[in-house]
Amino acid sequence: MMRVKAIVSLACMVIVGAASAQEPESPREFPGLRRNAHFLGAPGPGQSWEQWLALMGEYRQAVRARLSETGKPFDDAIYGREDLEWMTRNFVCGFLFVYDRSFWNPERREYDVEGLCDYAAREFGGYDSVVLWQAYPRIGADERNQFDFFRDMPGGLAGVRDVSRRFHARGIKVFIPYNPWDTGTRREEVADELALANLVSALEADGIFLDTMVAAPDGLRQAVDAARPGVAFEPELHPAVAEMQICSGSWAQWFQAWPEVGVLHLKWLEPRHMQHQIRRWDRSHQAELAAAWLNGSGILVWENVFGSWNPWNAADRASLRRMTPVLRHYADLFIDGRWLPYYPAQVESVYASCWESPDARLWTVVNLTERKVNDVVLEIDPRGQLFFDLWNGRRLEPESVGGKARVKLELERFGAVAAVSADRQDDAFRQLLQHQQREAERPVPVADDDPHTAAASVVEPQSPPQLPAAVPASAADMLRCAPVARQFKVRHMRRECGCYPDPATAEDRWPEFLTGTPHDRAIEHRVEVTLPAYSIDPRPVTNGEFEAFMKATGYSPACRDKFLHHWAGTTCPAAIRDEPVVYVDLADARAYAAWARKRLPTEWEWQHAAETHQGAIAHERVFEWTESERDDGHTRFVLLRGGCRHQAEGSIWYFPGGPQPVDSHAKFILLDGGLDRCSTIGFRCVSLTSE
Repeated sequence: MMRVKAIVSLACMVIVGAASAQEPESPREFPGLRRNAHFLGAPGPGQSWEQWLALMGEYRQAVRARLSETGKPFDDAIYGREDLEWMTRNFVCGFLFVYDRSFWNPERREYDVEGLCDYAAREFGGYDSVVLWQAYPRIGADERNQFDFFRDMPGGLAGVRDVSRRFHARGIKVFIPYNPWDTGTRREEVADELALANLVSALEADGIFLDTMVAAPDGLRQAVDAARPGVAFEPELHPAVAEMQICSGSWAQWFQAWPEVGVLHLKWLEPRHMQHQIRRWDRSHQAELAAAWLNGSGILVWENVFGSWNPWNAADRASLRRMTPVLRHYADLFIDGRWLPYYPAQVESVYASCWESPDARLWTVVNLTERKVNDVVLEIDPRGQLFFDLWNGRRLEPESVGGKARVKLELERFGAVAAVSADRQDDAFRQLLQHQQREAERPVPVADDDPHTAAASVVEPQSPPQLPAAVPASAADMLRCAPVARQFKVRHMRRECGCYPDPATAEDRWPEFLTGTPHDRAIEHRVEVTLPAYSIDPRPVTNGEFEAFMKATGYSPACRDKFLHHWAGTTCPAAIRDEPVVYVDLADARAYAAWARKRLPTEWEWQHAAETHQGAIAHERVFEWTESERDDGHTRFVLLRGGCRHQAEGSIWYFPGGPQPVDSHAKFILLDGGLDRCSTIGFRCVSLTSE
């Protein structure tokens, strides 16, 4: 049985993640250190920097020498493994929602790995790794488990393995996620740790992101090492010190604020432990960038949050583009150099960290004054070295006073200073300077002129197909709905993926609808709609009816993955002829409707009919496709109506299953046929009628 430390709400995530960071030493042993669950603070009143730094060193040694869980010294063997060394240099990780158009092009039906890598290089300075997020928030819509989602992605496991290889060709490592809360879907024939190991091997993945977890499950390291060496583990929540012996990275997510930014607790104890700063819903990432910069640590770039577009603004992207090459160039210093946090700065509310080795020194600087600084920021022992402004890529000429080099900087938010011996200025260093000069000269667009942040409106759905005016003969058993102008109310659970703004909503309030936070709250839509007279099928289209369409037209979809999977062949089994047809995607349903001289209902036509005819509308056996499809240019989605027999139990993160009220809908994010076709989704049709 695996040890699973999973949390079931975001509020609990933060609390438990903070609690897990409490370490064995009593505060009485180190009364001169201020800390919270995630950070160590700056020197306190009356405490010199030298005294504080010595105490920090003693603290590190004491914790590493004695762990409460075992009473044994910290075992850093995982950080000495050559196959896992890449994790210590994994500074920029891109969170890729596989449904995003930048990853999967639905028109060409192909993965755009190279285009995405070019985009990342242009906007962020490039990724060192990516997380391929495949299941949530779609998981639970049918019986498929988290591993099945990779199997059913375009091209199957072989297609995703090719994606990994294409990322590897660009020097980018690939993480896959593990959702420990996924216990209510189809079970694998082996335990999860073995299923994960097999999947990592099949996909040639390099890391496992441990969703909602503070620790790796028991047995996972052994199983994965046997299947594919060199795979790193990275929990979402803040692990305990002892867990760093298994997980060589972790997210620095929603960390408690610290006025002076703070020294990352885990990073201080083990400088080779990589932490990725992330606050997924923030509009500005300046605080995350500051924490990463002063700690020589990493950033998670996450813009498509489970179907909600939350782009990085131009200033944040420009800052990361200047940080990224410095972090990579000085990776060895961050790993093995002497770290001097809170290096004394000469300007109040300006903070610096220093890393030094016999050959080089680096200072990263953050300005928290809310004003531009143009002053002497650092006083440094010159040691016969040359000084460079690494933020702008130019040589510095410090003033020498009292044997100190007084380094003057022009600082807006961030800065960097390097001290280098004349004989250590190699081609790589000169190229770094040239890159920083180019970035310093690169225009940063203002918000209104920044195409990167653009998204198409999803206030209105795509227009449905036109219907023929005449009612087809087959419409005799359809239910008539009189024309109506009314307000519809419909309830939508956010589930971290948001929805669409109501048409009357002012644009400055759109984020209230588009974002997925708070995840456990509902959105209540109120939409004014005018509907003409129409007729609607009283029940979903059956397998037998769909087979008649197939025979009449010879229909064959562009993607056949999972198409009519439940038939287990080309002919409908007699036992299910009168059951609702499933394993059809939106295009399949539209093709049938067009053949029948009908179309799919809009969600308002569906709701109006269900409320008007009540029990005459069968709507609890399968969810149903509607003509309420939307596309913001990043994610395509459609609103499902009805409900279904299937309901995944055991987690709040699952897609809402079971019977649903007629005044509710579910946001279903679209990718491609094999993943979009479900055992729980069918459709019905509407046609126009005359009064």
